[in-house]
Amino acid sequence: MFRIWALALLFLITPHAGFAQSVMDARTAEFVPSSDHSRQSGGVDMVSSYELRIYASGGTQPVRTVDLGKPAPQSDGRIRIDFVSRLSSPLPAGVQYEARVAAVGPGGSGLSASSNPFSYTVSQTGQTCTYTVTPASVASSSAGASGTIAITTTAGCSWTVTGTPGWMTVQTTGGMGSGAISFSVSRNTQGARNASLTIAGRTVGVSQAAAQAGPLVAPSNLRIVSTGGRKP
Repeated sequence: MFRIWALALLFLITPHAGFAQSVMDARTAEFVPSSDHSRQSGGVDMVSSYELRIYASGGTQPVRTVDLGKPAPQSDGRIRIDFVSRLSSPLPAGVQYEARVAAVGPGGSGLSASSNPFSYTVSQTGQTCTYTVTPASVASSSAGASGTIAITTTAGCSWTVTGTPGWMTVQTTGGMGSGAISFSVSRNTQGARNASLTIAGRTVGVSQAAAQAGPLVAPSNLRIVSTGGRKP
């Protein structure tokens, strides 16, 4: 009976930087192959190929699926492959991605955990994209607030907004070229809260003050009496 074990590790690395927690212009996928990589069942390979599935960070559906074939592991037991050269079209710049690699065979597939995040500075038109996001942080009173966050970049460079907390709304979750994102922060009835948005690969901190205490309960039954208190 066929079964495919999930893969243990996936990193996306740049041509020169090696491993990184988050990388720009990633090019190489590196992973530990399935333990079924060299096994057969009934004379048939249990793993016939690998697929790299690329997602916008936090997404559940891949935006690209790249056939990696079945490369042989290198001397350290890992597979390394240039996946960018296998893309049907370049990935848009200004978007944060993550990837998972699947071992595929007659018995199904096994999917790795997500890779480190990665993004690109080159747009689909081939131009280099740089982004300026202002302000770098947003602070709101407990009553709530609204405003705009500005993005400055070159025409043709795309960007996304991710990580919006439930107590904040944004007008759009992505765009192309320079623009402004309108936002609103709802009233806070609890303690102070903080979150981080990722806009065009830049982090924007969001904070909101704790709810203010309401007015104190007024005293009652005021009387004015002679010195020494109430007479019997």
